[in-house]
Amino acid sequence: MKSPPLHGETFAVSNYAAPAAYYAGNWAYFDTVIGNAAADVTDPSSRWFADWKSNARYAYPNYYLCMRTKTFDSVLLERYPARLELPFRFCNDEQIFRKKISLSGEVIASDFAEPKFWSAVALDTARLKIDAVLTSVSFLDDHWTITPALKIEPNLAHPTTSSEFRLLALPEAASCDIKESDLKAIQANSDNSNLELPRGFKGVFLVRARAGLSKWKSGDLWIVKATPADSAGIPSRCPITIAGGSFGVGGLPMRQRGWGDAEPWGTWTIAPEATLRPFLIPDIAANSDLLFEATVRAFIPKPGGVRHVTVRANGIVVATWILTDTKPLHEVSARIPKTALAAGARLVLSFDISNPASPASFGLSSDTRELGMGLIALKLKELEPWRTQ
Repeated sequence: MKSPPLHGETFAVSNYAAPAAYYAGNWAYFDTVIGNAAADVTDPSSRWFADWKSNARYAYPNYYLCMRTKTFDSVLLERYPARLELPFRFCNDEQIFRKKISLSGEVIASDFAEPKFWSAVALDTARLKIDAVLTSVSFLDDHWTITPALKIEPNLAHPTTSSEFRLLALPEAASCDIKESDLKAIQANSDNSNLELPRGFKGVFLVRARAGLSKWKSGDLWIVKATPADSAGIPSRCPITIAGGSFGVGGLPMRQRGWGDAEPWGTWTIAPEATLRPFLIPDIAANSDLLFEATVRAFIPKPGGVRHVTVRANGIVVATWILTDTKPLHEVSARIPKTALAAGARLVLSFDISNPASPASFGLSSDTRELGMGLIALKLKELEPWRTQ
C-alpha cells in the first residue's frame, strides 16, 4: 500500500482501518457492510473525520480492503474446506469478490487467486470516470490563459453534476524531468472558468481535475521557456511516456508470442521472432515520433559471438541492434516515425532474432528453449510533441 496503484487512495476496510490509512497516506474507515451490501451502500458508523456528514466523498471510498486475522478456525477450514459449519469466512466468500453486487470491481491485489486473508478491490467501476484532462494554452491580455476541458466516459447512472480544476506549477523548472509531487497548487476553480499564469512565468505546470465524485486525474505536463525572439516564452507540451516498466515477474503483461515465462530478472525470447502486445497510442501523441528504449541481454553461448536483433514497428524496420558478450547488459533504442502509425492508434513491436540457440545444445544446462534476447525493462515515450502557442 506504500506503492501505486494503492498509495494515496481511500479505503473502506473490513477490519481495523488505521494501518490502511497510515500506509496508503489517505483516509480509511472500518466498514461492516460493504463486502456484502446489496446496493451502493457503505457503513457510516465508523467513518473517522468529524465532517463526514457534510463531506460526501467519505461515502465513496476508492477501494475496499478485506482483511482477515488467522485463527484456529481458519486453519481448520484451510485443511478441511468442507467444514462450512466453522465460524470463519475467507475474503473470497464475500459477495463483492463474487461479482454479485453493484459495487463489485477489479481485484487489484490479494494473497491468492481466490483471496483468503487479504485483498483490495476497486470500487470505482460504476462511477464517473475521466478519460482525459485536455489543456489549451494561449497568451491573452498580457498573461497565459489556460483553458481546461474534460473528456468523460458516458455514465447514465452517474451524470456529471460538477467539476473542479486545479492548476499545479513548479516555477523556474528548466526541464520536464520532474515529479508530479514537486508541483504545488496555485489556483483552483469549480465554475469552468479559465486558469491563468502571469506573463513572466517560466517553469512547468499541469491541470488536475475531477468530475462529481470521480477520482482526480492529471492532464499533460507543460513547460514555458524563454526565447530570444519572445520574452513571454513559448509553452510546449512535455513528451508523454506511453508505457514503461520491468519485463520480469510482476512486470508489464505484454508478451504476445515468442516469449518464455517471466523470470525475476526479465523474459527470454524463445523463437526467431517475438512480438509484444499492441501499445495503444493516445490521440495526443499520434502526430509525434516515438522512442522505444530497452534494457536487454543476449544468450551468446560461445565467446566472441554476436546476436542481431531487427526491430519492426507495425511491420516497418526501425532499428537493428547488435548484441555481443562484451558486457552483460545492453541499453538499446529505436526511433519510431509517426508514419508507422498511419494505420491507426495501435503500435505492434516485433523482434527478429538471429540464430537463437538452446543451452542444452551446448551442454550448458538441460534448458531446451531456443534463447536469443532477454528483455529486462522497456519504455515507450513520445519524442517531439506538437507545440501550442
